[in-house]
Amino acid sequence: MMAVFSGCELLDPNPEATVTRAPADTSIAVPHSGKELFQYWCAGCHGIRGHAVGNDITSLQGYTGTFDVFDAALTQGPGIMPRFPQLDSSMRHLIFDYIKTFE
Repeated sequence: MMAVFSGCELLDPNPEATVTRAPADTSIAVPHSGKELFQYWCAGCHGIRGHAVGNDITSLQGYTGTFDVFDAALTQGPGIMPRFPQLDSSMRHLIFDYIKTFE
């Protein structure tokens, strides 16, 4: 029997944890849009359109928080959420703008 894990199941629940993804193939395009960034970094735990994949994960459907709150979550990693220091401010803004489109 083969075990299958999503990226979130393998994360260290320690708030000090960070997610890193090494590019396996440098010919693959780097995500540039909020949608692409979200799908690459966030969808594994928060679902493709913001529907959380587990009970301990925040749903982003109808997110009404401010950018400052969202930004703090990505940079400080509250609860079991890891930190994402590799996402610069412009990338975090793109993701924030994209999740505001979830209904």
